[in-house]
Amino acid sequence: MAEIYTISELNRIVSNTLEQNPSLRQFYAKGEVSNLRFQKENAYFTLKDEFSVINAVCFSSTLLTYKNVKLQDGLKLIIQASISVYPPQGRYQVIIEKFKLDGEGDLNAKFNALKEKLKKEGLFDINKKKKLPSFPKKIALLTSTSGVVIRDVVVNIHKKYPCVEILVFSSLVQGELAISSILEQLYKINEREDIDLVILARGGGSLEDLWCFNDEFVARAIFAMKKPTISAIGHETDFTIADFVSDMRASTPTEAANLAVPNLEVELNKLSDYQAIIFKQTESKLHFQLQLVDQFDFQLKSALKENLQNKKFELNNLHLSLKESLNSSIQIQKEELSQLSNNLISNIKLKKSESENELNSLMSLIINQLDKNQDFEKHQLEHFQLILINSIQSLITTETNNLNSLEKELQALDFNQILQRGFSLTYKDGVLIKKIDDVKAGDKITTLLQDGEIESEVK
Repeated sequence: MAEIYTISELNRIVSNTLEQNPSLRQFYAKGEVSNLRFQKENAYFTLKDEFSVINAVCFSSTLLTYKNVKLQDGLKLIIQASISVYPPQGRYQVIIEKFKLDGEGDLNAKFNALKEKLKKEGLFDINKKKKLPSFPKKIALLTSTSGVVIRDVVVNIHKKYPCVEILVFSSLVQGELAISSILEQLYKINEREDIDLVILARGGGSLEDLWCFNDEFVARAIFAMKKPTISAIGHETDFTIADFVSDMRASTPTEAANLAVPNLEVELNKLSDYQAIIFKQTESKLHFQLQLVDQFDFQLKSALKENLQNKKFELNNLHLSLKESLNSSIQIQKEELSQLSNNLISNIKLKKSESENELNSLMSLIINQLDKNQDFEKHQLEHFQLILINSIQSLITTETNNLNSLEKELQALDFNQILQRGFSLTYKDGVLIKKIDDVKAGDKITTLLQDGEIESEVK
C-alpha cells in the first residue's frame, strides 16, 4: 500500500522540492502587477499574464533600492526572484530580489543615444551654462498644479526669500500629452522679459513616468531659454536629459527652491556685518584723514606765518624805499621849482633894468635934443615932455604890475604854499596820482600833507 502523507507532510515535501530545485532558486520572469497592497512597508501583489497568476512579495529593503519606481497596478515588470512555499496554507509565492520595468532596456538605449547626440552638439557644455541670478525678483515655476511639488517649491522659496514673486505655469508632466504641454509653457515663459529664473519641477516616478523630460524637443527648448533654468525632476537618483541641458540640476524640488533664492535673513545679517565693517573702516580712514588735516594745518600755518613775516619784511623795505624815492622826488621838484622861481625873478629884474636903461637913454636923448633945439617950438616941447613923462610913468606902473603878478604866480606855484593852503599830493609807488583810473581796490597809496604823510589803502 502506498505511503499516506498528512497535509503538513505533503506541503513540506512540495516546499522542499520547489525551494531546492536549482532552476527555481534564482530565476527571471515577467508579468503585470495586480491587486497591489502594502503591509508593514512590504509590497504584496500578484503577477499575471494572459493565462496565469502567481503571488509575489517585495520586501521594504528591495523597495528602497528601487524607490524611483512607483509600484502600481498595471505596471509590467521583469523580476529576479526565488520560490517560497508557506506550508500552513499550502501556498507558494515568488520573493522578488530585483526588478525593472518591462521595456526599460529600450528606453535606456534611447536615453543614452539622445544624451550622446546632444553632448556632441555642445548642449551640455559647462561654458554655455547661464549663471543663476543672486537676487531674483520673479521666478517662473513649470510644474503640475495637482501634485505636492508646487506647494513644496513655493513654500520653501517664500520661507527663505519672501520678497520674490512666483509665476506658476501649469503643465502636464506625465503621459502622451505632456511633451506638447511642456513645450507650450516653455515658449510662453521665453517670451517674457520680466522673468529672472525658470524652475522645472516634478516628483519621483519610473523611467516611463519621467520620459517626457527626456524628449529631444523639450531638451532643445530648455537649452534655448533666455533666462537661467533649474531642473528638479524626480528623486536624487533620477536623471533626465532635462537635467543635463539645464543651467543647474537640483536633486529634489526642495533643493531647487534652496538653489533658486538666497536666505533673506542670512543676507540681511551679511549686510549688517558689511555695514559695521564699512563703518569701522570709514571711521578709521576719517580719523587718519583728520590727523593728516591737523598735520597739514600746522604745516600750512607755519609756512604762512613764515611767508607773512617775509612779506612784512619785504613790505617794510618797499615802504622805506618808496618813502625815500618819494622824498627824493619831492626834493627834486622843490629844487626845480626854486630854480624856476629864481629864473623868473632874475628875468623880471633884468627886464626892469633894461626898461629903466632904455628910459634913461631916451630921456638923455630928449634932453640933448631939447638942448640943441631950445629955441624950437618950446611950447610943443613942453607938451611932448609932459606926454613922455606920462608914458614913462604908465610904463613903469605896467611893468610893476606885471612884476607883482609874476611874483604872485611864482608864489602860487611854490610846492609848500600849495600844501599850506590845505591841498595834498597822493602817490602810488612814487608816481603822482592824477586821476581815479590810476588806482584800483587794494592799492597802497601815500598822501603828502604840509606836516607829514598818510599811508592808506584803496577800498
